[in-house]
Amino acid sequence: MRQLLVAAILAIAEPSNAQDSAFKVAMHAAPFAVPDLLLTGADGVFRGLADHRGRYILVNVWPTWGASCREELPTLDALQNDLGSPGFDVIALSTDTDQRTAVDCLFAEVAVSSLDPIIDDTGSAMCDLEIFALPATLLIDENAREVGRKVGPAEWVSPEAVAFFASFSDP
Repeated sequence: MRQLLVAAILAIAEPSNAQDSAFKVAMHAAPFAVPDLLLTGADGVFRGLADHRGRYILVNVWPTWGASCREELPTLDALQNDLGSPGFDVIALSTDTDQRTAVDCLFAEVAVSSLDPIIDDTGSAMCDLEIFALPATLLIDENAREVGRKVGPAEWVSPEAVAFFASFSDP
């Protein structure tokens, strides 16, 4: 937890520059269990992260008001479009509780079509996942354990990112 707090403080304190958005997921020395959050899909149905058990998932936690999040969403959408499979899925989790209209409008504005707009209607995801800065992205393995994390925005379709995530998607 201390490492996450230090990373979050550095992400907030450091000035933004081009290297901040470089792809780099910090892999954990040992995976750890992730709480099963109840999340609302575009269809209004509550689902848990456990519904994705058996596949790797990249969970990007973001708010609609974040400028870097608006820039990052199309790259997450492209990653899902290119590599989404029974073995790998990208989840864009909005922290905008009870703001389905705002999330849907943003998806339309930035032309996101491959991602399901997921909302944390309980308002507990950031606390439950120990997220202290946004955006934050978690790599969760097929056993619902967090194996890596990236604090801050990234270029999710950079050659490095695509090569990394291609190993999790089905051929």
